[in-house]
Amino acid sequence: MSKMQSRAVIACEDEADSRSIVVDKNERTQQIDHRDCVRVECQSQWNALVDKEQRATYKVQHSSARPKSSRTKLCDWAYQFMDSVGLDRGIVSITFSYFDRYVYSQIESVERKIDLVFMTSLYLAIKIHSFSELTFPAVKFSEITDGKFDQADITDMEISLLGVLGWHVNPPVPAMFLSVCNELCTYHATDKASLSRMWTTAKFLIELSVYDVFFVDFNPSSAALAAVSVAANIHSIPAENVWDILDLEISRQSEQIELCTKRLQVIYNQWNFSTSAESKPVCHSPTGVSSTGESAKGRKAARRLDSLFQAEETRSHGVAERMSKKRAPSTV
Repeated sequence: MSKMQSRAVIACEDEADSRSIVVDKNERTQQIDHRDCVRVECQSQWNALVDKEQRATYKVQHSSARPKSSRTKLCDWAYQFMDSVGLDRGIVSITFSYFDRYVYSQIESVERKIDLVFMTSLYLAIKIHSFSELTFPAVKFSEITDGKFDQADITDMEISLLGVLGWHVNPPVPAMFLSVCNELCTYHATDKASLSRMWTTAKFLIELSVYDVFFVDFNPSSAALAAVSVAANIHSIPAENVWDILDLEISRQSEQIELCTKRLQVIYNQWNFSTSAESKPVCHSPTGVSSTGESAKGRKAARRLDSLFQAEETRSHGVAERMSKKRAPSTV
């Protein structure tokens, strides 16, 4: 190869390297711009949800009509039903927003029709918020109750429920705030594997919070951030790192977050997620019912958490495979 040819090859290589550097720089700039856009969008969504949760229409108005029925039984049944028909478990949280706002607004006790109020709340939440192709008309819910309530009972209660709710049927619930936090961290965190497990645990903690009437008096955003804090502690992730990534304005509700965090930590400890029955202490449920050894609720909670982890890992693996296939042509 002559000197002129060598110089030409070197010049071409230098030009190629320069172009590669420019392309890499442009890609990084686009990624940074995209992350900034995601942050702005997520913070806008967060602020909109915070504004919404402050409205009196979504607050529980306490009265003397505090229900005596077991909230735990209602939650258990609702989650089991959602799993059996393949619907989103997050709808249960919306169901209890309807249920609590209706029951606690009543001057007189509604204990005699508490089951009807609950079934109608679930029926309404599914009708509005389910994206499934499955439909559950009032007559179907009548069949679910084994004839305890007929179609007219449910439709009449639906009208009463909507009247009390003032047709405000899109309440902000903790899962919505958690979803915004998750999206923020997905684009800005480095250790995505650890954070993925943390979000899975936080989601499960949110489900547990529905069982506890304690959270009725707190903002959904406080419950969501408390779940993030407890989940970070469970997975040995410094909470400060998460707050730095989220960069949300939460100082106004720091006291609420602290109280919710303590409560959720207690609930987590009581449910005892370990699947091993060896040398297990007394296992307490959030409702105060205790038993020695591994409780049925503990086993259900463990299986639920495991299934969530497996689903998240499967989803992450599928995303990674799709991304590798998309990148494959450029590496040939």
